[in-house]
Amino acid sequence: MSFAIIISSIPYCTEQIYEVMYTGSNSQQSSLVYLLHVISLILFYTNPVSNFYIYFISTPNFRHELKKLFHYNKHTHHFVHNQIHTTIT
Repeated sequence: MSFAIIISSIPYCTEQIYEVMYTGSNSQQSSLVYLLHVISLILFYTNPVSNFYIYFISTPNFRHELKKLFHYNKHTHHFVHNQIHTTIT
């Protein structure tokens, strides 16, 4: 789990250090820095999302409970809408 945190946060941290140390006025370099900034942010914010998939893949108990949860909701959803509506003519 900590491996995913390290992999996703290292590019963001290095990009932030580079931005503080080397703020240049070259527009082509600024475009490249901005592109790297966006890529590092995407990697940084995918970590919380990836935790769900890592748990889902690695633990059979988590998969079983998740399937049970969806299976339970499917059956309760069916009975909630099983009502008779009366019409007055």
